[in-house]
Amino acid sequence: MELMKIVLITAAKFIIVVSSIKICWSMKTIFKNAEIITGDGKTVINRGYVVVHGELITEVGKGRYREKVNDEVIDCKGKILIPGIVNHHEHYLTFGPTLTGEHPIYKEQVIEHLNTHLMQGTTTILNVDGLVTPEEAKITQRCHPINLKTCTMHMPEFIKAIETITGCPGLKSEHRNATIEGSLKKGAVAIGEVEELTVIALLFCVPELLWRRTGKLVSLNQVRALKKAILGDVENPPTFDSEKISGLLESAGLAGIMTPEEIKSFMEKKILKPHILCRDVYVKTGELAEKFGAPMIVHHALESKDWVLKLMRKHGKKVNIIAAHCDSVTFEDIEESVEITRQLKKLGSINNITSYLDNHTKLTEICVRLFEEKLVDNICTDALSKHDSMLFFIEKLIEEKLTTLCEAIKMVTSGVVQAIPDLAPNRGLVRAEKIADLVLLDGDKISNVDMVMLGGEIILKDGDRPNESIPLMEPPVYGPGGRPPKRDLKTKLPVRLCNDL
Repeated sequence: MELMKIVLITAAKFIIVVSSIKICWSMKTIFKNAEIITGDGKTVINRGYVVVHGELITEVGKGRYREKVNDEVIDCKGKILIPGIVNHHEHYLTFGPTLTGEHPIYKEQVIEHLNTHLMQGTTTILNVDGLVTPEEAKITQRCHPINLKTCTMHMPEFIKAIETITGCPGLKSEHRNATIEGSLKKGAVAIGEVEELTVIALLFCVPELLWRRTGKLVSLNQVRALKKAILGDVENPPTFDSEKISGLLESAGLAGIMTPEEIKSFMEKKILKPHILCRDVYVKTGELAEKFGAPMIVHHALESKDWVLKLMRKHGKKVNIIAAHCDSVTFEDIEESVEITRQLKKLGSINNITSYLDNHTKLTEICVRLFEEKLVDNICTDALSKHDSMLFFIEKLIEEKLTTLCEAIKMVTSGVVQAIPDLAPNRGLVRAEKIADLVLLDGDKISNVDMVMLGGEIILKDGDRPNESIPLMEPPVYGPGGRPPKRDLKTKLPVRLCNDL
């Protein structure tokens, strides 16, 4: 009798557990009454619905969907539903070294950075600090819900070029011994960022090195003026003008401390030398991209424009080559930049621009011209630290009638997936059988993110509000010698933290 009682109780518990599993499995999330931008660049479904079951979208339609009692229903009246944003170009996303071989930034700052992107509607993001190993990217991925992938730039030639600027203090044996082929096999999805290094030297190294040498703080604008007078576009240095350089030294407070000849030697060592070494890097990465069938992301700027054109002529028909930040501020002549971007487009390049806004409020002149000429394929961030939301940027594009919402959403979703297929497989569209990465936006102000779903799970409610918090462009902070990590009070996103974070 006692045995029978135990059997009956056990059976009852089993039935309850099985029933619970069945109920959970049958539960669906229904988005109804939504304006759906599918991400293909042309399709809008008004008063549409999306059914999510598990991690997949199972149905997309127009009109009413008959939900069941157990379904979670989200009424999207007055809202816009889009695919999760796929950002294919950003730095400082992992616990590994920077692209310049320096120590990683604080882990808390990495999480803060990833939080910010997710709050702005990004569900997949690509780390372009190509000296990070795939293993380091995977460790970071375990600490955060965002879908994180990495590039590779594991080349001795590239490291040699960087060492002339920073010395690469953040590189360990595993970074130096890694190869592009090996990293691609371990999960890297592209080669990049193939960097030219002039901008990095000017931004992060030359002002500090001059201060250490002279005790004088030289502004970035003053450094740029000296670089222009001494090296020009670096590929074709101008005739040495001692009198002009003397005047620039005086305005920078360096007169009597450094001679024109000394500043010329200094600039050649810290800018010209790594530039020349990178020339071979561009050639070799093109060959490797074709050999391994990998997309590549190349730094496009005034100093590297000729190299990018050569890459396109040789490999453009065989490799997906992404010309990064075609809106680069290194081009003082905007029409020159537009013409070169036009040439790249004809050769088959995938042209991207950054979501950088002038003073965080308006589109830059070069951005406007590139959109007017229809030369832009994709949009990314690449701001190194605080950045403008891509949706806020798209909002400005639409206000200026430079594109449509459908076209712009494709530039940050399925268009990116087409360019780098392994970055976000089975993502980038609101379509049945696609992974349910979805973002719900305010219909009146698309930059306001109301909800983020990632892999069928609602990760975030009440995301970013760009008009309420203009980002501050500031340099990243390295190592224990920098400031303590500044916590963003808006960042309340729960994350899975590593034990050693």
